[in-house]
Amino acid sequence: MMKKQSKQSDYIMMTMDDIVPDDHLLRIIEKHMDFDFIYETTAPLYSDIGRNSVDPVNIFKIELINILYGYNSIRKTTEVIKTDVAYRWFLNIPFTEKTPHFSTLSQVYKRKFEENAVYEGIFLEIMNRLREKKLLNTTNIYIDGTHIKANANKHNFETVEVDKPANAFEDEIFKRINETRENDGMKPFTPKRETKTIKQSTVDPDSGYYVKGKREKQMAYVAQVVCDENGYALDCEVVPGNVHDSQSARPILDRVLNNFDVAAVAADAGYKNGPLSEFVLSHHALFFTAYTRPQGKKGFFRNRDFVYDEYYDQVICPNEKLMTYARVDRNGYKLYQADLKDCAECPIRKQCISDKVKRKEVRLSVFHDVLDYVEDLRHTDYGKETYKKRKEKIERLFADAKEKYGMRYTRLRGKNRVRNHILLTLGCMNIKKMALHLERIEQDGPVCPT
Repeated sequence: MMKKQSKQSDYIMMTMDDIVPDDHLLRIIEKHMDFDFIYETTAPLYSDIGRNSVDPVNIFKIELINILYGYNSIRKTTEVIKTDVAYRWFLNIPFTEKTPHFSTLSQVYKRKFEENAVYEGIFLEIMNRLREKKLLNTTNIYIDGTHIKANANKHNFETVEVDKPANAFEDEIFKRINETRENDGMKPFTPKRETKTIKQSTVDPDSGYYVKGKREKQMAYVAQVVCDENGYALDCEVVPGNVHDSQSARPILDRVLNNFDVAAVAADAGYKNGPLSEFVLSHHALFFTAYTRPQGKKGFFRNRDFVYDEYYDQVICPNEKLMTYARVDRNGYKLYQADLKDCAECPIRKQCISDKVKRKEVRLSVFHDVLDYVEDLRHTDYGKETYKKRKEKIERLFADAKEKYGMRYTRLRGKNRVRNHILLTLGCMNIKKMALHLERIEQDGPVCPT
């Protein structure tokens, strides 16, 4: 016989603590994470007089629920909290009390948290907890950048002329260039300020116009993130979407390499340049990068076919002719030129230069010694093994952040607000990973987090 379930109107004599299962994620997080540090972090932002505010710990906990459960909307999260027992238990709000209104949380963020680095302070405290629990393994660290779609229509922009940003390693580059020029008896170069034309969003001017291959052109931000061997996010930097990885990596690597004991850094080919490689090596860490595909016309000799003789400071071409050093240019490249007669009589000329070019020229970076060393590191067993794990560490972190925790795009505008939200997201991911890790240690003994 078909049974029709009747509506429930029975009174249940149970507490919220009795209803929430022992293995509920929020119960595990509450067990292993003490949130009292938030009171100390936010204390300077509150007055001793006036009406009682929303508990600052609950403001963060509501954000944590919003992120970990994929709501991606504070309005929706506050609605769900009204009826969800586990959420109310986590926030310590009985059913006899009203939950905070979403507009209240929004105003608290705008008036108190937005310009006071509150979320950065919370993220750093979470890192301190991870250190205390000895869950971090920074022997090898992994860096990468991921694009986050901005809350701005890509068609709403204006074309403006702006100063071209200085290279992140401008001082180091010109130091090397001028050392070479002085040895050649030439005058040193001085940095020049140049301008460039960009598409600047009229909706969110802090974002950048992102163009890469066949991907969709859009206004975006780039989140530079560093993680450790166990997949914990160590730090984050947010820049406009049109800034190259090699230029935005310095600040975050500087902080991480100074704050943690690091033996090696693994990064993809976008980070492979001389100044950044030298910067990492100067912190007594190895630098492992990817194979770089040769560039140039198909069927022509590649740069690797030309041999550099360091002792005589010459280049030997594939036809075993010498190419002599001419000068160093402003971009940091040493120029080597072949003899006009050698190129005119060369039997393999068609594989080297076009008919319009009279002689071959080879450019060699002033950081070629550093780049050669990094290339040698790539072929070591340690380098191969470490770089291979990038997809298991930083790329997996990005996949989780985008698919589960709403980091594929942002509804916020302004670089500072976007960075706060990214730090908050990464901090919540670290808390979840830490709580589950400690719970497994209690039950099964020490294991590596997944």
